Amino acid sequence: MPQSDAWTALAAGSIDAIGSPLLETVPSDIETFCPAYERLDDTGRRAFWVGLLSAMARFESGFDPSVSFDERAHCPSCDWALTRDGRHVISRGLLQLSQESANAYRGCPVPIADEEKLHEPALNLRCGVAIMSRLVSRDGVISRKDGQWKGGSAYWSVLRPGKLDAIQAYTSATENCGG
Repeated sequence: MPQSDAWTALAAGSIDAIGSPLLETVPSDIETFCPAYERLDDTGRRAFWVGLLSAMARFESGFDPSVSFDERAHCPSCDWALTRDGRHVISRGLLQLSQESANAYRGCPVPIADEEKLHEPALNLRCGVAIMSRLVSRDGVISRKDGQWKGGSAYWSVLRPGKLDAIQAYTSATENCGG
């Protein structure tokens, strides 16, 4: 992909700017994603998180930043798929983020009047790092169901059964994770 180097740099820069909790946290399920993680320095850990975000983007958007998804159309009876003012929640961009969710996380400013900005890879990846950083540092896991979904799987369904095995296989097979 011609954009992959640029998007890798954007994701790494976002981790450096607002994702330090990702580098400092050792999730309790990290062994299933990156067996060598605990031995990695910050450069290696950053590479792991960039790889994880990339694997997620593959399933979320097919690496197409123009993709959007109407959550209410997928789940007509789900109250969470409607905004407070009754509009459908629309997930957008590489990591399929909604404006409503993005604005709930520090480091992810999406103008209320311009949710289309989530299609911009730089903002989408920054917001994805903000969300992942908060959820993983809060829950101490990347993906676990303990009554409700925890860590990144609390937001992204690709970190739940169905796509999870493929994502874990990809990240575990990377050079810095021992593959």
